[in-house]
Amino acid sequence: MIKISQAVQNILAADELAQEALAENLLSLSAYADKIHKQVEKLTFKEVKRGSIVVALSRLAEKKRFAPPLKPEVKIADISVRGSLTVLTYPKTADTQRKLHTMQPFKVAATDIFAVTEGNSQISIAAANKSVKVVTEHMGKPKKELENLSAVTAEFAKDYSQIPNVLYVLFSALGAKRINILGIICTESEISFIVEKTAMEQVIASLNGFSK
Repeated sequence: MIKISQAVQNILAADELAQEALAENLLSLSAYADKIHKQVEKLTFKEVKRGSIVVALSRLAEKKRFAPPLKPEVKIADISVRGSLTVLTYPKTADTQRKLHTMQPFKVAATDIFAVTEGNSQISIAAANKSVKVVTEHMGKPKKELENLSAVTAEFAKDYSQIPNVLYVLFSALGAKRINILGIICTESEISFIVEKTAMEQVIASLNGFSK
């Protein structure tokens, strides 16, 4: 069993829109208390008065007044685009790992995107279309191949890596337009969104809102 205040805090932590509204003093505490009333009672295993939930919300609102913003201000220094991109996916096995580590990267132009992502069971390689033959000749036939992709890269100051939620802000901007992100390539000062070529203009338009 947990306290009412903890139950309300747990529910709010999973509700992004409510957090933003609360931080901006736009959330109707009584209406939100009605909405989460049953959830609070389920978590606390007891009957709870709506007024107790409102009090818990008001205390959280006071704390959030002094907390860093959920969505910090983000300024993008530069946006660049690379088209004609393919993503190849391989099962992660001892053989594919060996082939990956012995592939000669100098066969790929330094100006082209070439990024490797290793997960628990898969390896994905994002490469320019002209490099696909080099990769498949060495790695073999991929399990899956996605073509006609583009990479839109946002570059920002290095000190942004010390600010929480910077990437969250960018993902939210793309998510608001229902853009399907097929992959990301992230470094200290830039992030590349891999999307279908048809979505490239939408991504650029979304990120332009953060340009200096």
